[in-house]
Amino acid sequence: HVVAGGDPEALRHVLAAGYDVVLWRREISARELTCTDFHGQVTRTVTGVRRAGTLPTAVWRLRAQAAAEAPEAEWSRGLALLYADPGHTTGYDDDPLEIP
Repeated sequence: HVVAGGDPEALRHVLAAGYDVVLWRREISARELTCTDFHGQVTRTVTGVRRAGTLPTAVWRLRAQAAAEAPEAEWSRGLALLYADPGHTTGYDDDPLEIP
């Protein structure tokens, strides 16, 4: 079950494609930027961290910056880090990240 926010069909498609770790916008209202802007910022974030194990810290920092109303982190409001198997959130630490 997908809670309010992102398009459930799109999320199913991403998970069915075999991605184990996904960055996702939780709330549609958080989509003030265009998709191109959002994808560009995600690309920059993923390129900066490179490995799945560092992504939780990067997301935490973005959330902290957004909470402090830092303009450069505004795009990350409502950003969620999803795992294909929520019971298995470790073991991906050294996995390289891909940007589909």
